[in-house]
Amino acid sequence: MYRKIRQYQREKQTDLEVRWWTRMSPHKASNLRQLLKYNEYTLAFDSFLELPALLIGMRISTLHKMFAIRCDEEILHYLHYIKNFWSELLQHDKAAMARVDQVTVKELQLKAPWASTRDAKGLRDKVLEGKIFSLFSQQEREQIWTTLQDFKGVVPSLFEFFENLKCLESWTDCLKWMITLEPRKTLFKAMTEIYTDKNSRIDSAVVQESETVFHTVSASPQIRLALGYRQLYAFAMRYHRDIPKKRTGKDLLARPTPIVNVTRLGQMADLARRLGFESSEINALREYSRPLDFTATTESHRPILITDGSGEAEKYRCGIPRIEDYEKNGAYLFIRQLHDDRHEQGEGITSFFRLRSTYLKFFGMPYSIPSDNGDLDVNIQQPRKAVEESSRSLTPNTNQCSKLPEHHQTRVNEIGEVLEIASFEPNPKPLFEASTSTEQAHQIEQVMQYLGREASLLQEQVQKHHQLQNELALSASALQEQGYRQEQIRRKLTQEANALKIQEQELEFDRRQLNLDVNVSSKQTQQQEHAQKNPAYEVSESTVQGCEKGRQMLALTIKRNKNLTGGDEVKRKQDELHSLQEQEERLNEELQRQSQERLFDLEEMSLSKSASQEALVDDSIIEARVEDSSTEAAQKDGKRMDNTTSTTRQEDQIYPTTCNEGEDRLGKSSTLYGRGIKRGRERREEVEDNNLRIRQVERGQLYVDGGKFRRLN
Repeated sequence: MYRKIRQYQREKQTDLEVRWWTRMSPHKASNLRQLLKYNEYTLAFDSFLELPALLIGMRISTLHKMFAIRCDEEILHYLHYIKNFWSELLQHDKAAMARVDQVTVKELQLKAPWASTRDAKGLRDKVLEGKIFSLFSQQEREQIWTTLQDFKGVVPSLFEFFENLKCLESWTDCLKWMITLEPRKTLFKAMTEIYTDKNSRIDSAVVQESETVFHTVSASPQIRLALGYRQLYAFAMRYHRDIPKKRTGKDLLARPTPIVNVTRLGQMADLARRLGFESSEINALREYSRPLDFTATTESHRPILITDGSGEAEKYRCGIPRIEDYEKNGAYLFIRQLHDDRHEQGEGITSFFRLRSTYLKFFGMPYSIPSDNGDLDVNIQQPRKAVEESSRSLTPNTNQCSKLPEHHQTRVNEIGEVLEIASFEPNPKPLFEASTSTEQAHQIEQVMQYLGREASLLQEQVQKHHQLQNELALSASALQEQGYRQEQIRRKLTQEANALKIQEQELEFDRRQLNLDVNVSSKQTQQQEHAQKNPAYEVSESTVQGCEKGRQMLALTIKRNKNLTGGDEVKRKQDELHSLQEQEERLNEELQRQSQERLFDLEEMSLSKSASQEALVDDSIIEARVEDSSTEAAQKDGKRMDNTTSTTRQEDQIYPTTCNEGEDRLGKSSTLYGRGIKRGRERREEVEDNNLRIRQVERGQLYVDGGKFRRLN
């Protein structure tokens, strides 16, 4: 994950970078963001991007513990040590580093190819047979084995680094009893501030040989500080089990805590004061001290580095050591034995070899400790004039460093002291050497090489600072682009909210349409009884169906355009919805009016029909009366015939009038019938026209604007 995120950050591929960020848990993401805030840590881990296989041991979830240790100098030294080993193994060839696979890293880590003949035999077969470094040629593998077999330590990796951080954490928790760390201040800087050097002789340093034996050696103030600091860590390596982590802060929970051996606290405070450190915490802890017999002697013990058999198993070569390892090697965990530069070969390595290897990876071994108060080895103290000239040659001009951050500027100002101490910088000795010669000429040559590397490292830091400035500028632009994308997302969400509102309005319209359909269905049910008897009513029904189809066409047009959301388009669609609702109301009124007219016409037609039937009945009655009158006329007198004839004439005058009224009413009904047929045809033509327009809208030839169809240009 780290490799992918840093790769996409450099390539400015924000989308892919965000995708990898989302795959991490919030805890890991927080740790990684905190790591990227520290330029020195970021540069150190970025150096492993050239060796992707090493990142298999990267543990982002435990980075917060690394920051909490507050030992940046020691941790950075370890990371540089790892990078230097693999770079020298592959002749600083970046293409070759990229070809190293994870199988090779897993097989090589924690091996001691020079000290352990068993490890050397197993590695030799795997390297030369191509089981590891499989992407290299036979000639390249032979060159790699030639370099690897001269390495006299334990092969480092990021997996081993994160495991050994547990050791450094327990050692550092022991020393934190003697000082209160301020925010963003490392333990070494804090110990430097309380170093007074009051109890040391002029140009001499105290070296602890055993619990009761001390020697003095010649050393400069900077070397005395470094030796004192390292000897306190050696004490922590021996007794950190008796001095657990100090609980600090407010509102502490009532949890069971390990028992603190106050006698060990007093011994540590006495040792710190003897080495030149003074603080209020140290003075308070000295109350628990007990008097010891400090006897000067030259007695010395040398631990065993190699053994017969398999020796220390690989699973115990990193991480927290076993209790028996401390009990067996406690008498040898002093500065002289830890800085002993002798090397031995055997079948396996011992637990002390492993402890010394872990110590040197964090602190390095830039010098050896002399055996008496004679002339100091040239590794400890260079000529003062040479140190001053080296400091001046490595100090860049003001114009070149004017833009450096504060912590880099402090680094530049203190370069002279750093050159003298040389305790927390990359190991000045070559990692691979054929012999352990201690001649002064060879040591001076090493010192000059170290100074040259310091100059190149400082120049690289200046260049990396400028690169960081460029990356910050690019990050700012990326943040602006991300803000623009967030604004687009916000607008899209707003459009979706508007679309939801429109859908709600369409649902309301559908509800009204459903109610209207129910009403129309009820009316149709009531009117079906008269449909068979009254053809004019069928015309009214076709008119209703044409209006209904027109309304359905308009509703379908709205649904076809419901995806047009956002801004003015949403407002326009809302206006169209209101206009359609008004049209719906007008159609309802028109339907009601037509229904009333049809009912009125039906009443008139029924009246006309009844009148015609009455006229026919009257006609038959009159005919019957005429026949009766004719029969009776033959028997009665002429006067009665005259009266009957006059009555018949009056009735004949009434009959044409009634027939004429019936014919007029039938003519009106025929006219209404023709008018209804015409309206029905017009409605059918409108429906067909609307269906044609709907098909054109679906094909993209027309669009709806303001309730009207518009043709696309």
